[in-house]
Amino acid sequence: MRLTQIKAEQMTKMEMMRKGHGELTEIVQDEFLPKITAAARCVVHFYHNDFHRCKIMDMHLKDIARRHLDTLFLTINAEKAPFFCEKLNVRILPTVISFFNGITKPDQRQIGFIDLQPKAGGSEDEWPVSALEEKLGKIGVIDYVAKATEAELERYGLVQKKSIYSSRHNQIRGEDYD
Repeated sequence: MRLTQIKAEQMTKMEMMRKGHGELTEIVQDEFLPKITAAARCVVHFYHNDFHRCKIMDMHLKDIARRHLDTLFLTINAEKAPFFCEKLNVRILPTVISFFNGITKPDQRQIGFIDLQPKAGGSEDEWPVSALEEKLGKIGVIDYVAKATEAELERYGLVQKKSIYSSRHNQIRGEDYD
């Protein structure tokens, strides 16, 4: 029973990868409609070659695409797709738009780096991939569950509270005392 379930999951995974899931795929304007309507969930990044922030967004989307095989991740050059930029009201780059069976709504997009909190002490271009992943998860285009914080793990008894002597003292001496 379990073996057949694992085989079915593997077959589904292989089929999704054959369709381009698991990677960020560049498309042209003529491929846009067939690709987004064929996928149940799709993320499209509108970019420009000369914009540094578009390259940052690409880097993060490639990372997310590897972990979320159930969503198709595409990228399209905004200069070469003026019709869709106009129809979808793409004015700021990078813009990431989420589609469900080829349909999107105005609140299902990430415009620039708005609402992506930078890392502590970093510039506004240095934000964790989890920030974008969380935004796409809230939209519902990917299945995302945020990692529990240390405080949450301690509150539910899933992690032991560390004493002030436990690990620091042992690391200083290089010995294993507990």
